[in-house]
Amino acid sequence: MDDKHSSSGGTGTGDLELYQSSDGLIQLKVHADGDTVWLTRQQMATLFGRDVKTIGKHVTNALREELSGMPVVANFATTASDGKTYQVKHYSLDMVLSVGYRIKSTEGIRFRQWANHILHRYLIQGAALNEQRLQQLSQVVTILSRSSDELVAGTADVLSTYLPSLELLRDCDTGAISASPSSRSNPFSVISSVVERSPQLVSNERRSLDYSYAFARDDGERVARKDRRKTRRRTGKTSE
Repeated sequence: MDDKHSSSGGTGTGDLELYQSSDGLIQLKVHADGDTVWLTRQQMATLFGRDVKTIGKHVTNALREELSGMPVVANFATTASDGKTYQVKHYSLDMVLSVGYRIKSTEGIRFRQWANHILHRYLIQGAALNEQRLQQLSQVVTILSRSSDELVAGTADVLSTYLPSLELLRDCDTGAISASPSSRSNPFSVISSVVERSPQLVSNERRSLDYSYAFARDDGERVARKDRRKTRRRTGKTSE
């Protein structure tokens, strides 16, 4: 396999999950990072009951065809039987499913169902963690705002202006933003609704931070404001 494909996924990190076939004969320690799961060629050979050479042939064909240019390869640090650690190529769920389809393996279907269950669990855990962090941030802002130190209280004011934006993004991620029937068929309309509401959030932040005139303004707006300030200064000098 060439370097172009081997570097497409970068260096992988994640948790280890145990996959076991229905008869218990196949057991694999699978890397999972929340977005996908990863297997080595050797693991795919074990999963599909084929030799590594056959798996390699299907991997190469998939990289040339339907998975061309996709980030489906990552290196994971793996400790070998000699006690040394090596960077070993792993392949994402997209690749595993592609190889399974080419081999026509029923075990591939079961692995896909297992992987979907794992990733769904990660999604739920991630949403719960984000909600917890958002609540913690809100509590920190409340505590800081009570400080008699102007700098500390000012920091709380700055943080508080970002909370509505973070809550809006959370609602978008969790599907809490109400969507019309048309938007359900077109997920981009939900994104558009967030974008449409963004100027109001920016406007609120500008009003609360009177020194942040450059915040979220495009270059043309900043240049125009700068020119107006120069004009006022020149006018002031002329009148003296």
